[in-house]
Amino acid sequence: MLIIEKLPTRYSEGSATVVANEVTVTPTDALWYGNVWGDDLFFDPAQPLVPPQRIASVNEDGTLTLAYPWPGDTMTEAPYEVRYIGIIERSTAQTRRVLEELGKISPYYDVQVDTLADRDDYDDRPTGFAVLVADTGDGRSAIYSKNSAASGDWSDPAYVTGPAATLDVGSVTPVAFGNDPDVTLTPVAGGYEFDFEMPENATFQSGTITTLDPGEDATFSLSPVAGGYALNLGVPRGPAGDIDGVTPFWQGRITVDATAAQARAGLGAGDVSGPASAGDGHIALFDGTTGKLLKDSGLKPEDIGSVDQLFTDDLTAEFDVNEKAQARANIHSISKDASDVGDEAAQAVFRENIGAAPLRGPKVQDFTFAWMAHRGAPMYNPEETVASYSDCLARGFPMIEMDAHMSSDGNVFLVHSPTLDGETNGTGTVVSKSTSQLKSLSVKGYGSILGDGQPLATLSEVCEAFKDRAIFVIEGKIDGVIPRIMGTFAAHGVAKDQAIISDFTMSRLAPAIKEGYITEALKQTTSDLGEAQSFISDAITLGVDRLGVNHQSSGTVIAEYVSSGLPVSVFTVDRRIDRDRVLGLGVAGIYTDDPVYVSADAPLFTEDQFHLQSWLPGMLGASNGRDVRARGRFFDGGWGWPTVPASSPDFNTLAVLQGWACPVVENPATDSFEIEFTAEFYGVANTGRWFGIFVADESMLDAEIINSITLSLASEKSISGLIRQTGAMELYVQTGTTIVGSGSSSSAAISLNNPVHVRFTVTPSSFTMARLDAPGGNVTHSVSSSDASHRGAYFHLAVNEAAVKFSNVKVIAL
Repeated sequence: MLIIEKLPTRYSEGSATVVANEVTVTPTDALWYGNVWGDDLFFDPAQPLVPPQRIASVNEDGTLTLAYPWPGDTMTEAPYEVRYIGIIERSTAQTRRVLEELGKISPYYDVQVDTLADRDDYDDRPTGFAVLVADTGDGRSAIYSKNSAASGDWSDPAYVTGPAATLDVGSVTPVAFGNDPDVTLTPVAGGYEFDFEMPENATFQSGTITTLDPGEDATFSLSPVAGGYALNLGVPRGPAGDIDGVTPFWQGRITVDATAAQARAGLGAGDVSGPASAGDGHIALFDGTTGKLLKDSGLKPEDIGSVDQLFTDDLTAEFDVNEKAQARANIHSISKDASDVGDEAAQAVFRENIGAAPLRGPKVQDFTFAWMAHRGAPMYNPEETVASYSDCLARGFPMIEMDAHMSSDGNVFLVHSPTLDGETNGTGTVVSKSTSQLKSLSVKGYGSILGDGQPLATLSEVCEAFKDRAIFVIEGKIDGVIPRIMGTFAAHGVAKDQAIISDFTMSRLAPAIKEGYITEALKQTTSDLGEAQSFISDAITLGVDRLGVNHQSSGTVIAEYVSSGLPVSVFTVDRRIDRDRVLGLGVAGIYTDDPVYVSADAPLFTEDQFHLQSWLPGMLGASNGRDVRARGRFFDGGWGWPTVPASSPDFNTLAVLQGWACPVVENPATDSFEIEFTAEFYGVANTGRWFGIFVADESMLDAEIINSITLSLASEKSISGLIRQTGAMELYVQTGTTIVGSGSSSSAAISLNNPVHVRFTVTPSSFTMARLDAPGGNVTHSVSSSDASHRGAYFHLAVNEAAVKFSNVKVIAL
């Protein structure tokens, strides 16, 4: 019988030890080598505010090395979780394991040695570690497993007598479904090689195994069964007590005609044992942790589904939003180029070579809520590029949104605007350029780690790269492009239920509706209820499947859309305060430029990651803009404004939300906290200019801070602290357009390029700004306010007509 295990999403056996600010994690009774991969995430459930940390490597001595020092408290033999990243790769590995069961490409042991004396080198390995000893002293080979982590605590031998023949897979040629399968058995040194012709889209299961007389040739046949074929083996038995060509694990799991006594004759008494009886065709499960007892699962293979379905389940499974978002925040998964998408092509080739059906991409209906990565998440990526969509998928967002224009020669290019000047290094209109001209252009990176060199993407390139694991949400931007979109989808095998085609001009959706695609009619901001009702009526008459509306529309209008009975998505939501408003109105999807931040509720980090010189989720500037004035840039190991921002006739205070660390506390009305940071002036318009920190009132949540007596909204409420280049330290309380000083003090003037270390402390009854002699050091100057108004858990770092670099930002709950 064939044992197929559901692909796990995490590993938590044993316990773990890691020291604060160290990178080495040591296991106790855990087998990480082989079960954990680099880029998986290490997490302490007892410290939920410490984000999962990326694993840089899994070492041969059984330890883990983290990519960066552990930011949490020291753990000593504590429970832990390793959260798996990279389901595609693990699906490939599971396919390999299935092949190992069918052809036994490799036996079940971790290392092979020559003698029992050589086995002693592995006495300190963890429970379950297995060693194959080629000669145990009497000419026989055996596998020994560690019973526990205690030194030298080995199991009794599981003997493999005589020279073991191999069953290996040679070539696999896919043929059209409906053709008969074929197999050629070729003797090779030490065993046999199988060459297959296998129909595509067929499932395979174990059949009969017949024991042949010694010296007979092995046989292999395929019998038709429902949905595919059963694999039948004829295996020659060697001299008395030997099982040539079949390893102990093959014999214990697959053979159905040899008795347990016959099996134990060659394997050593007390090895694998089964129940007194079992259901015919049922899958076996291990009983207990010894690895020697089997039990009846009560399930047949058809109760689980095909191997392909297992892959699909693994790829489309839904997880808790916040848990998933913390894993998505692992920004180290970003690649500097798009070369890693080649893994998808390799996956497809591998599946084709083994005769398996291509992986089925996710379906729109698989998602109970649609988090759509608008334009490839441009808050941290150059928008609408292959690299940006690869990053979205790596962070766990398979619904990727894009905009479709056409080149002069009819290819679909993914560009938001009809002109090239805004987002690329080109000029003119998209439609006036040929494919070769457009492919010579690159997309602006706006400070992304991916840089400014990412090429414009065609829809064809994106389909080919992600057709097996993405939902394609695409907006038609010009007349005639939607038929081209559908043709490209068809050419690359993108299913109709794997895409959403949208347009602001509803009538252009008619061809997609006729062809059976899922469609979404888009509507810009409106507060006119009658206009909304007319739009809904037209959409239903045309046969549109979904509606999309600007999140700035009135609550009454959005509620009217939701009441239509069609799924409603809103665009473009980049702040949690806007998210909460539309979720409360019952929408079914959100378009966002920052999906990691918007989909989460918990802080993602407690210390900045500015040294990586890459945007963190939740770093949102003026009007959510991405230009250097609105949002700053990364430079010299920190973040800020490398030059004095251009002045504005309205306001010159530029505040950027640090959403990656927010909310800093759970209940700002009662909880106290500190925010420490280092700031360094690079230039000022005059010595009265400043840097500072704003903490927004809970009612504002993460709304934009404007800090202008002429522009601020009545809802803008905050407490703030600033330090001028003169050394003046000042505290303020803002309520709408009223900004009132709440404390001031003088400290030493600050010269350019001289780091200043700051601590901003907030309690329910006071707030204080202090200068420190070093990061986390002693106070040299401070100013306090006893004002108890406007407490919140979201903070912004700001400058006023000054070039400033921020670094060493740390949030400490008191």
